[in-house]
Amino acid sequence: MPTPGANAPRGALVFYRTNLGHVGISLGNGTMINDCGYAGVKIMPIKNTMHYIGWAAPPLSPPITDWTPSPAG
Repeated sequence: MPTPGANAPRGALVFYRTNLGHVGISLGNGTMINDCGYAGVKIMPIKNTMHYIGWAAPPLSPPITDWTPSPAG
């Protein structure tokens, strides 16, 4: 369950209630990085929307071992 409050530590996942659900990444100090669709990726206050649920620490296990960057194209 997400922890309520805007004091999410740096790297925490920040959850919002939308039709499909939404997750941002905390930068600490009450801010997050967030994909705003057509408006692009923005740094914004965590409590910028009434749909804020809370935050949770990202999973540390299992590590991502099969990820490779896309080839430059």
